[in-house]
Parts: sequence; C-alpha cells; structure tokens
Amino acid sequence: MKQIPRHRHVPSDIVEGPDDWLLPYLRSLRDPNKIERSVIEGPGPLLEGDAFPTEPEDRQLFRLTQDITGYHKGVYRYDLATDSWVRLSTIHLWGSSFPTEGLIPGDTFYHTTQDKHYYWDGTQWVFDATKSHGQLTDVGADDHHAKFTTGDHAGVEHLASFLKKAIQPYNSDIGFAPKSGDEHDSISWAAGTIKFADGGTQAINAGSFNDLAVGTHYIYFTVGSATLSVTTVYSDVISNIRGLLCMVGVVSDTDEQIFIQPFYSKGLNIIADVIAVKVL
Repeated sequence: MKQIPRHRHVPSDIVEGPDDWLLPYLRSLRDPNKIERSVIEGPGPLLEGDAFPTEPEDRQLFRLTQDITGYHKGVYRYDLATDSWVRLSTIHLWGSSFPTEGLIPGDTFYHTTQDKHYYWDGTQWVFDATKSHGQLTDVGADDHHAKFTTGDHAGVEHLASFLKKAIQPYNSDIGFAPKSGDEHDSISWAAGTIKFADGGTQAINAGSFNDLAVGTHYIYFTVGSATLSVTTVYSDVISNIRGLLCMVGVVSDTDEQIFIQPFYSKGLNIIADVIAVKVL
C-alpha cells in the first residue's frame, strides 16, 4: 500500500477471521506495511469545544473553551506518545486561592485576597514585584485593575482618580446672573456644587463680584475652597487645582448689561479651559 502523506502507518496482523477456511485467504490479502490504523501527523485544523475530543489524532490542535478538571481554557496539542493534551499558550488566572492543576511556566495569577500578582515558574507561584502597588507612588490597593472592572470604582471614576481634581472632567450646577440693581458690571451666583469625574464633590458658597472693570473676566474655583475667584488673566485659571466656571464681559456703554458665559461642565469634547475670546 502506498504511504499517504501526513499519515503514519502502525503495523498489525490479521489473527482471526469470520470462518477458519477464510483466514488463509485474508492473510494473503494483507498489506506488507501491516496497517492497523493511519494516524495523521501534523496539527490539522483548529477545533474548539468545552471538552477534548475522545479520539484525537497525533498533534491535533484544540481550543478548550471552559475549564475542566486538570485543564484550563486555552489552545492545546494532543501528544500521542504520552496520550495527553499539552497547552501551548499561557493564561492569566485570578481568585482567592492558588490554582494547582493544569499549569505551565509563564501562567500568571492575581490573588484577590492578597491583592498581589504571581507567575508560575514550573514548580511554584512566584510573587511578581514588578506589578506590586509598592512600586507606584500614590496608588493604593483599591486602584488595582481588578477593582476597575469588578470592585469599588466605575471605569471613568477609576481613571479619573489618577488625575488632579481640576484636570478631571467636572459638572457644576452653579447659576450665574447679573446682580440685581447693578446689571451693567456686577455678577452674582447662588450656592452650588461641583462634581468631579472621580466621584468627589466640592461645595461653593453664594457670592458676587461687583463693579468689574471694562474687559473680559474669568471666574474660577480653587480645589479645597468654597469661595470663587476672578481674574482678567486667562492663564491664572489653568492649573491642576483651579478650573473655569464662568467668563464675563463688561463694555463701556453703561446701558449694556454684563455679558455672562457660564461653563456647566468640562468634558472630552468642548473643554471650558480652551474657550476664550476670539476662539469661537
């Protein structure tokens, strides 16, 4: 029989037949290569499922889609010599206790109770100091990536927590209006609250600015202060502890009311910090 490409012939012999008189005839027809079965050599197509095939071919590839006893999800290759499935790709695991089965060198593990990373060196789990929070300044255990997806922070709040307050997106419910009785060059506001993207808030007291000079003025908050400030220099507003809440304009014509442009939010599209005279 001609050898089939990518197949390996396993020898056998015909030892019995349906009837004694037919046995010599069957033996005369046997293939000199004594084929018992033809085994495919090579990876073949990549199949997948939640359990391994029951009659795999040598070096057959298979993607396991769920953990089973002694095996974790991943891509495996069947080894006929050892009659076992060998995982080819490393994986990331997590939980409150260390896995003990189905591991290969390079697998990583996040211990949710210890809040630490480990990797499997082939014999034991080794603490991975490069992923320890102790290597980062001002980052606590609650800032771990696992917390980002399943813990105390929502996604936006988690990312924002790495930024200083005034750099974060924020919303304001503070209402500005011309001051009653002096609408030409004075402005007032009611008490309100600024809410930051990390979930924090800052209360702002009611107040006013009176008899402002002709020109453009910028009203801003300072992190940690309940009192607003005003300046005619826009760069004074740009800081990681200060944020713009309102822009006002006063003209020389006393019959004209003060111009007020409040900014109720700072986000990713139109940012209050870059809105200024002659920009829009």
